[in-house]
Amino acid sequence: MIPEDQLWERLRAVEDPELDVDIVSLGLVTDVHVEADVAVVSLAFNAPLSPAEWTMCDEIRALCRGVGLEPRLYADRDDQREPVPGIKNAVAIGTTDPDAETGLVTANLAMGLASLGARVGVLDIRLDGDDETWIETWIETADPPDLSADPIVPPTVREVPVVRLGPAIPAGDDPPAGATVLELLFPPVLEALEWGPLDYLLVTLPAGTGRVPQVVVEAMAIDGTIAVASADADPAAVRTSIEAFESLEPSLLGVLETVARRSSGRGDPARENEWQFSRPGSGCPTLGLVPCDRSTIATSAEPPRFDGHDVASVSEADDAPFRRLAVAVADRVGAVNRRTVARRQLA
Repeated sequence: MIPEDQLWERLRAVEDPELDVDIVSLGLVTDVHVEADVAVVSLAFNAPLSPAEWTMCDEIRALCRGVGLEPRLYADRDDQREPVPGIKNAVAIGTTDPDAETGLVTANLAMGLASLGARVGVLDIRLDGDDETWIETWIETADPPDLSADPIVPPTVREVPVVRLGPAIPAGDDPPAGATVLELLFPPVLEALEWGPLDYLLVTLPAGTGRVPQVVVEAMAIDGTIAVASADADPAAVRTSIEAFESLEPSLLGVLETVARRSSGRGDPARENEWQFSRPGSGCPTLGLVPCDRSTIATSAEPPRFDGHDVASVSEADDAPFRRLAVAVADRVGAVNRRTVARRQLA
C-alpha cells in the first residue's frame, strides 16, 4: 500500500488546465486518506458540470488506479464561501444595453444548465418599469412570492425555483428610491428564502451598473457576473460596460454576445473581429454568441440530460447554443473558484 504522503506527491502530476499549476501547489487537494486498497481524496472543486474539473477528476482516478488504489473523490464543501446556505454558486447576469435581453438569457441558460443535470434557481431583480422592452419567458409566469412568510419558499416553474423581486421595487424616474427599498427589503428576504440545495443560482440584475445592482452584489456573495451585450451595440460602449462591471465586487466571468436569429450583421469577418472587444490585458473572455428572440425561448419539452462525463462532449458542434453556454459558464465559475482557493493557499 502506498503511503499517503507519497500519494500527495504523485498528485502533483495533475495540472489545472486553466491555471497551469499542479493541484497540490494550488491547494486544491484538501485531504488524502489511504486505507487498505482505497484512496479517499478531497478536492476544493465547487463547480458541478465543469469539464475542466471532470477532466482533473478523471486524471486523479487514473493515477490512483495506477498505484493499485480504488479512488473515492469528494468535493470539500466550503460553507464560508456559499453565497446563500445550500447554494454552491451564485452567478449574476447584467447589462448596460437595454436590447441585450438578460431575462431571455437567464431563462435559456437555466434550461441549459438543467439539461446538463444541474440544480438551478432563478432570482430575478429586474425592475418592472423596464418590462415594456422584455421578451417574456417562463420566468414571468412565476407567482409572486409571499415576502411576509418565513421561510419564503420560492414557487417552481419547470422544476426551477423562481423568485421575482421586481414587482416589490419602485420603478420610474427616481432610481435612489428603488435602491433604498431594495437595501431594506433584500437582506431579510435573502435570509428568509429557502431554496433547497442548488448548484447554480442565476441572479438577473436590473439594467445598468448603478446603485441597485450594487446593493444586490453587496448583500450576497456573488461568485461572478456575466456581462451581456447585443451584437448591434457600439464596441466602445461595451468596453465601458465591461469596465463598469469589473468595478463591482464579483469577478467578471466573461462577456456574452446576443443576436437575433435573423440578424445579418454576423456574417462579415470584419464584424467578427470588431467584436473582440475585451480590453487588452483585461483577462475578460468572451463566453460566446447566443440567439435572442422569441423563437429561442426554451419550450416546455425537457431537453436531453447529460451525466457529468458527457459534459465534455458538448462541443462547438452542438446545435444548442445555450447548452454550450452552460458548459462555458460552469467552467468559468470553476476557474474563478479555484483561483480564489489558490490565492488563499499562496498568500
